[in-house]
Amino acid sequence: MKIPYIISALIIIIISCTGREPKIEYNVPMDTAHVADDRLTDTTKVIVAQLPVMFDSTNVLIFPVGQVSISKGDTYSKLSSRSGRTVTDFTYASESNSLSGIFINLIFETSDGQRKVLTRHKMLINRVTYLDRTYLTTRNQYILYTVYDRDTNGDGELNYNDVESLYISHADGSHFKKLTKELHELVDLKFIQAGRMLYFRTLEDIDHNGTMDNNDKFHYYYIDLASVENKVIEYNPLDVLLQ
Repeated sequence: MKIPYIISALIIIIISCTGREPKIEYNVPMDTAHVADDRLTDTTKVIVAQLPVMFDSTNVLIFPVGQVSISKGDTYSKLSSRSGRTVTDFTYASESNSLSGIFINLIFETSDGQRKVLTRHKMLINRVTYLDRTYLTTRNQYILYTVYDRDTNGDGELNYNDVESLYISHADGSHFKKLTKELHELVDLKFIQAGRMLYFRTLEDIDHNGTMDNNDKFHYYYIDLASVENKVIEYNPLDVLLQ
C-alpha cells in the first residue's frame, strides 16, 4: 500500500508550507502563560458562553466561552450571524464527543451545580476531544485539547500562526496540564490499543531560525492512559536504524 508514503509526503509539504512564515520570534517576550487575560476587560468585545454540551458517559456540562465583536450601532442576535458590520471571533462546532472552534476558555459544571473554569492562563483553544474509547478500555475519563498558549511569533495575538500545543485534563476540567514541551509544535497524534496508549509527535526548531522546516527535529512520545500519572515518555523509534 502507498498510503504511508502519501501521508509522509503530505507531512513534508505541510512542514514546508508552515516554514514560509516564522512561527517563533526569539527576540520578543513569549511568556504569555502567566499574564493577565486582557480579553476579559476588552470593552470592544463581548464575552459569551455557548449552550452546554455533555459528552457521553460523563455527568459534566461544558460551556465553550468565546469573544464576539460588535460594531457601534449594530445588533447581534445569533452567534452564527455576520450581518452588517458585526464580526464574531467565536466560531463553534459540535461533533460526537468533540468540540472545535475558537475558545478562550471552558466552564465546567458538575452534577452538584459547582462551576469552574478550565484555566486562568491566557490561551486559545481550537479543539476539545473527549476520549470515549479510553474510558471504555481503562474507565479513566480524559479530555484532550489542542491549544495556542504563547504568542510565539510576536504579532501580539494568539492564533494558528503560533506554535500549537497539546493539553489533557480529567472530564471535569481538573488536572489540566500541558503534554508537549515549550516551543515544540504538535505534528500529529494517534491512539493505540483501543485508546489506552496515546502517541504523538512534535517538531523542535533546532536551528533557531523561527520556522518549522526540514532542518528541524522530530520528537516522539507516548502516554499510558491507564495510569493516573499521565507520564509523558519520550522515545525514538529510529534508534534501531543506528544499531
